[in-house]
Amino acid sequence: LHVAGGQHRDQTIYTWRGANPSTMPSFRKFFACGSEVEVIELQKNYRSHEGITAASRAVIGSKKWGSDEKGDPSVAGSVMVVRCVDDRDQGEFVATMVKHLIDGPKEIPAHEVAVMYRRHAQCAAFESALLGARVPYVVVGGTGFADRREIRDLVAYLRTIANPHDVAALQRVFNVPPRGAGPAAWEALQH
Repeated sequence: LHVAGGQHRDQTIYTWRGANPSTMPSFRKFFACGSEVEVIELQKNYRSHEGITAASRAVIGSKKWGSDEKGDPSVAGSVMVVRCVDDRDQGEFVATMVKHLIDGPKEIPAHEVAVMYRRHAQCAAFESALLGARVPYVVVGGTGFADRREIRDLVAYLRTIANPHDVAALQRVFNVPPRGAGPAAWEALQH
């Protein structure tokens, strides 16, 4: 039996999906495996630099589950805490920072900059701000705001209003929302 998990206090972020950070430290007691259990502790976080892991420990330092995990010292960086009023404000802040990385003194290529977010709902604010700042971007692992069906349908409606002869736009929204207009109705409209 192989079990992966952490006995670290930072695992409390997964309690929303039923994780209990006290399970791993009590594994032997819960499953009565005794000495057959070999514990191998990974003390280095390869995904974060030391600045992030130190900030994490400072934020959750009052919790009872301890972690001596260290960040990857080969990765440089610092942590900045920013208070944003709302998603739009956060998106504009991030777009400004990305724009500075790309156009600033370091001139980091845009394809080397990544914005990671926890919830897909945040994507629209980031996309809107990046578009406004004229920063090129690609959404990886999800659907970009402008690529969502409802947005494409809305744009097709607007195109149809602006130009009633735009056949492609009209065809896209001809039966959106569904109202029983099928291929025969479309064919009749064509003549």
